[in-house]
Amino acid sequence: MIHTKRKTPMKWCIMALLLLTSVSDMIAQRDTHIGNELHKYIQQGWDIQHQSMSFDSLHIYISAKAPHDTQYDIYVSEARGEVWLAPVRLPKDINTEEDELWPSISSDEQTLYFVRHT
Repeated sequence: MIHTKRKTPMKWCIMALLLLTSVSDMIAQRDTHIGNELHKYIQQGWDIQHQSMSFDSLHIYISAKAPHDTQYDIYVSEARGEVWLAPVRLPKDINTEEDELWPSISSDEQTLYFVRHT
């Protein structure tokens, strides 16, 4: 799936993306604190699958299953200085009753690429 935020008019739209090749699991670790921050959530029962760092290294997009959830959703965490804020679930037009996995954000942070497992 591609989820793009258009500047004019300001709308959210979802378009289907045909995946012709397999996607490899990568994490851009530009900040040494990320591993420690994610580890805290793993200890709290989160099942973290895939991560994607924004180009400016200020946001990390996470595919995770929170404690007591039944599906994987996409969350975003923001860096404030050397501290990473708690992950926030993205809106329902992105996260559905299905699993949303493999988030990848464009360099301008206007387009989110992800896979929806049905």
